[in-house]
Amino acid sequence: MPPRIEPYSLSEFKFRVLRDVLQHGSLTTRRLVRGHGPKMTWDALIREGYLRAAQTMYGEVVGLSKATYQFFRYQNEDADDPADQRVDYLTGPTLLADRAFQNDALEILEREGYRVIARQYVNKQKKVVGNGRPEGHIVSYMLRVPAHVAELMAQNKFPVKPFDWRQDYHHLGQTGYPSLYASIGNGGIKSARLRALLRAHEEGPPGWKHPLIVALPQDHDTHDVLRHVALKHADSSLEGSGIWTGWSYIKERQGIPRLRIIELPRR
Repeated sequence: MPPRIEPYSLSEFKFRVLRDVLQHGSLTTRRLVRGHGPKMTWDALIREGYLRAAQTMYGEVVGLSKATYQFFRYQNEDADDPADQRVDYLTGPTLLADRAFQNDALEILEREGYRVIARQYVNKQKKVVGNGRPEGHIVSYMLRVPAHVAELMAQNKFPVKPFDWRQDYHHLGQTGYPSLYASIGNGGIKSARLRALLRAHEEGPPGWKHPLIVALPQDHDTHDVLRHVALKHADSSLEGSGIWTGWSYIKERQGIPRLRIIELPRR
């Protein structure tokens, strides 16, 4: 029989750790240690069946146990906001590692002032599903650029307007709302996938040339694709390229680069 769990009977500290994993879906042990202290102080959550740990290509990661997932999914069914209904149960080490990798990329971006607007899921049948009732793995996030960046873009005649939910929010994007793709499974996003993403985001709102953020492990092998982007979108007069090098790029070139790469260490 699965262990009997009673999350609301946990100490305030343990519930805070549990809630952190619940909200993120999966986190690395090193991030939990950084946020909540040594593993020995919260490891009982794993032993008692609230959480589960897995050894992955991204180090040890921690996700919800099936019993915890079922408990909170039932608790959240009556929530008015679809976002509050979201409780993700990730099966297998690869999905756990991918989500933890995504969360580390988001942590960097959120510190800069980016904000998650929407998530794109793929269900078990490999079909894309919406933001309200997730049925599987997140393949991309839509973000809003930081406020100071929106001001900079407006100065360059690229105003960031309130997000228009009437549009297909994963189709080419809207000005000021880049997409993030992040994966570490099978070594991370490969060159062929990166080329496909660049083609998919080739067009967009006028003046919006930074629709794409990609997170990769530091030992990724995509230099040929990056060289292609740099050559295709080179600005010879300013010795620039189409690869993001910082928001000073906008000031210097009156435009926005096509691609930003975030590199994360595997361990």
